[in-house]
Amino acid sequence: MLEWKVLGKETLPVAMQDNWEEQVRALSARKKDKDRFLALFDSADISYFFDTIHEIHTFVIKLLVETTNEDLAFFEGFIKRVRRSAKEPMVSLEGEEQNSVIIITADKERDDYEARQENREERAVAREASMKQMEEKSREQWAIPSSPKRPPSR
Repeated sequence: MLEWKVLGKETLPVAMQDNWEEQVRALSARKKDKDRFLALFDSADISYFFDTIHEIHTFVIKLLVETTNEDLAFFEGFIKRVRRSAKEPMVSLEGEEQNSVIIITADKERDDYEARQENREERAVAREASMKQMEEKSREQWAIPSSPKRPPSR
């Protein structure tokens, strides 16, 4: 069986995320500001996937949308310090380091379908308003002006 390791701890590919989280917690235990980091880490939605096309092990950390830029910068710096302190590759197979990346974000996910629906509704409202304006202008142009009384014909 192949020997997979994440941050120095032996693991199975299906347990990569859980073991990575466990190792990050263990490595952060001795660091200054660990409580602030762990509060952000615990509130995050963390996922792992292997990008088979580019052969990259990807860990995605989605922090809360309300996370400030200051907290985001702190979190990034802390993760880098934890990563350096591991002294082991983030992911290795049979002792050979594998390509890996950590993505940290606090952006709100955008629902493309919902956005298209909103745009469609906005365009329909704008189109309706434009049609009303055109109708009014047309009525004004083609309205029969009230004519002054004509002198009687002789």
